[in-house]
Amino acid sequence: MSGWGNRWEYNTVTNYRVYGMGFRLKDATLVSPSLASSTNLVKVRCNVTANPVGDRAKALGVGASIDGTWIGNTMPKIWLSKNLRVYWTAQGNTWNGSSALPGDYPPQDTSMC
Repeated sequence: MSGWGNRWEYNTVTNYRVYGMGFRLKDATLVSPSLASSTNLVKVRCNVTANPVGDRAKALGVGASIDGTWIGNTMPKIWLSKNLRVYWTAQGNTWNGSSALPGDYPPQDTSMC
């Protein structure tokens, strides 16, 4: 359901109103991710988001993720669900090579592109 192992690389998203990119937002209510529906083994690399429309727009939204890799993206403002923030590291997710939970305004490091 969530596209296990999908790769999102070198895309550009502009003029987004809610989320530039979104991953299984409906699973945000799950206390832990589900193998039946949650994003699993996704690789999100070297994507660019630009020109959000309004103050509420976010470059990235993630409801649930297992073993997700986000690396080298230009995503200045992100949203991770409350539950994902609790299990981020335990479920093997990484941001720019670190298992530490990224903040809402993560540092932009495109050197890996």
